[in-house]
Amino acid sequence: MVTQRKPKPSKYLTIPTRPVPVDRDRSVAGLLEKMEGTGFGGRQLAEAHRIWLDMLGDNTTITVAASGGLIPAGMRRLLAYVIKNRFVRLAHLSRLARDPRPLSFSGAS
Repeated sequence: MVTQRKPKPSKYLTIPTRPVPVDRDRSVAGLLEKMEGTGFGGRQLAEAHRIWLDMLGDNTTITVAASGGLIPAGMRRLLAYVIKNRFVRLAHLSRLARDPRPLSFSGAS
């Protein structure tokens, strides 16, 4: 007869998940706030939203650091929009693999 060992308590499973309440709030911000108690990617999305709101509330410098693969991946218009509308103060983009020198743009006014 084989005896089973008692499993060690896990530090990862101490906080139970909470289901997202379904109500009349249809905003993305409201949904992200409700997702703080969910598992998998929902909690990370809610945390990223909270960090973004904290960053916008303070006098902070928001930077973007990206590789040259961002443009061929279809993010050119998004990056141009973010810089043009001054959502970031500094964009640090690396060039092609052949040219390792960084390319920086400062959107400071």
